[in-house]
Amino acid sequence: MKRTIGNVARVLGMSPKTIRYDEEVGFAPPPPREKGSRFSSGRRLFEDREIERLRFVKEARPLQFSLKDVRQLLEQYESGPPCGCAARPLLKSVVERRLNGVHEAIRALEALRDKLGALEADVLALEGETPAEMGSVIVPTPVEALLRGTE
Repeated sequence: MKRTIGNVARVLGMSPKTIRYDEEVGFAPPPPREKGSRFSSGRRLFEDREIERLRFVKEARPLQFSLKDVRQLLEQYESGPPCGCAARPLLKSVVERRLNGVHEAIRALEALRDKLGALEADVLALEGETPAEMGSVIVPTPVEALLRGTE
């Protein structure tokens, strides 16, 4: 059954603009258009195959796969048997790479959390102190005054 872009957008929960973008970057080949008439400009007509490609792209977006990865996964899937087993080794490596990136991001965020926690403790310790109570530093540098102890 052929569907228009508006219908596909509703079915997939995407905007027509996103579908056009996905077509533009090569996630889906340009679908055939209905014959234009004086009342129609030749609307896109999507087959089930194109709709399933777009569904895959939509599901891959929150996983933050790269454009290249999505294209390669689709190519591998479509060039192999219908079970999709030809694409599984590539999917495994893409997932492992993304997972490693997530672990690195978590480590970086934990380090940032620790640094900000130390800075917060310093700020709380200095809260209410007057310049005379702060010690011998007469004119502190911005690092000394604001970021003491975070280096």
